[in-house]
Amino acid sequence: MTTSIDTLPFETSPEYKPMHPVWKLLNAINASIVVLGALMFMILLPMFALSAMYNSVLEGLLTLLGGMGAVVLITTQASWYRTWYPSDKEEVQEDLESMVRKAKSEAEEEPKLTYRQTLIQHATTMVLFVPFYLTAFGMLYVSINSGRAIYLMLGDKNLAEIILKGLIVVSFFMAAGGYTISHNVARNRHKQAKSRSERMSMGVAWAARAVSYIVMMIIAFAVLAVGLFLPLFLIGEVLIATEAHPIFLPISMLAVLGVFGFVMMAVVGRYMKRLQTKSNAVIKETVAEEFGEGSEEYQEVIEEIRQREFGTPEQNMYKYVLPMMLGMLILAVLATMVAQILLIDADEGVREGVSALVLGVVGLGGIMMGFRVISNRYEHQLMAKIGPLAQQIDAATAQCDWATATELADQLLEVQPDVIGHTSAAITYMIAGQTDKAEYLIHKSLERTMAGRSEDNKEIPPTVILHLHPLALIQLANGQYDAAEKTLKRMLKLEPKSADAYYTLVDLELYRNGSGEQAQKFLNKAKKHRDSNEQPSDKGILSSQAWIDARLGRHAEAVANIEAALKLVDKENKVHLADHYLTRGYVAREMGKHVT
Repeated sequence: MTTSIDTLPFETSPEYKPMHPVWKLLNAINASIVVLGALMFMILLPMFALSAMYNSVLEGLLTLLGGMGAVVLITTQASWYRTWYPSDKEEVQEDLESMVRKAKSEAEEEPKLTYRQTLIQHATTMVLFVPFYLTAFGMLYVSINSGRAIYLMLGDKNLAEIILKGLIVVSFFMAAGGYTISHNVARNRHKQAKSRSERMSMGVAWAARAVSYIVMMIIAFAVLAVGLFLPLFLIGEVLIATEAHPIFLPISMLAVLGVFGFVMMAVVGRYMKRLQTKSNAVIKETVAEEFGEGSEEYQEVIEEIRQREFGTPEQNMYKYVLPMMLGMLILAVLATMVAQILLIDADEGVREGVSALVLGVVGLGGIMMGFRVISNRYEHQLMAKIGPLAQQIDAATAQCDWATATELADQLLEVQPDVIGHTSAAITYMIAGQTDKAEYLIHKSLERTMAGRSEDNKEIPPTVILHLHPLALIQLANGQYDAAEKTLKRMLKLEPKSADAYYTLVDLELYRNGSGEQAQKFLNKAKKHRDSNEQPSDKGILSSQAWIDARLGRHAEAVANIEAALKLVDKENKVHLADHYLTRGYVAREMGKHVT
């Protein structure tokens, strides 16, 4: 099969239409606003540099360097945003082919770097971090002295304060940009150090990442504390100073327009994210058909798609953190202006106190949002690790490669040591025939969940239900029929409409040579409560129905149902195929002859 967009339902299906022209226009307008802001900063930059040079030539040069860095950061991000989602068939085709080519090349054996080469790379990377942070924090130092210089030159305290606050805000945003760039470089260097002989250079890479994380935390709190408070006074004082300084009218309008543009970026970005996710789904399907889901090429494509969906730290900074902060800024500015207007006749101390209270509330909200962003990023990184492991476990289990499956299950437990991780690993061990280990994992997780709680329904956490079905399956596999029945009744007490519980009761009734009529009642309840997208599957229901029919003497129906179930079984999955033929044997035994 040739990887081509022509094989995909991109234009024929309404779910895969290219971006609407209206969204394209809004996207272009928003990117233009950001570029316009960068140009305005570039125009004002010489004035900032000259004012700093009044104090020191070095400070003037640092200001110029830092300002140019800010312009590059802004314009680069505007350009990245414009090309974030491919807008026509040709671009999607190119994107697809690029991902497949990359997957093929990375699947081949890459030459290992020597220890010396890798160490030099990491050392160079750490050295490259220095200019980013020196420039950013140099801007902060320069900002303070620039404000003082302007005040000395012009004797205008208000103008000096406005420019001072603007430069401080720019410096912190530059520091945030410097972090994201350096952190990404450090992460890439770390990924290149794979062999054991490079263990020391991996340590250097981890040290670089640790430095980046520490700086990130400092910058994050600084941006939230300073970057939220000072822009409020900046815009507020610009608006207030407009009457005294008419030149600030267009600047204040541009500031408001820029804030609106960033908010619109967040809105448009959510729409484009949905389109991108659908495009990624088509790419996954295409690559799976061409290479197979268990192939290295497929895993490489899946990893790249995950990075595109979850975003790099730099992308998340500009897609989520900045729009969030600027949205909070709008809210705080409006609230502060309203408070100032309502209290215009009050004492200056009262007005300042109310303004500080408003800003404090908004700042607290910003900090809470910041922690939420960090939490979401951790969850995304966790999912990026769990997804490939789960797929590899399924692939190994389907081929009855129990050693690989259980080894991967142990890795899953290390990455995800919660209820889901324990139950998933337990099921893998059960299918592999290691029922003792499977039961141990379930009981261990269940005891941890129920610690300090009674069996009263009011005290039982919802996660308990996740343990009971795997536990019942393990007990059933061990021939512990009474224990399995007790577990399933406990499960139905917590969730009376559980299709899984009723379906397992069918197997329990049949395995211990119980009543065919009772098994039929359980199966009917399982079908009644079954979600069409969940287990038990149609083939499982057909197999159980065939067994019940055979026990009740309905031989013709039993043969028809077992053959219908065979058509639905994945022939490549050895476990499913073996399970089907095992049930087929039970049906034949009930009928007293072989089913053909």
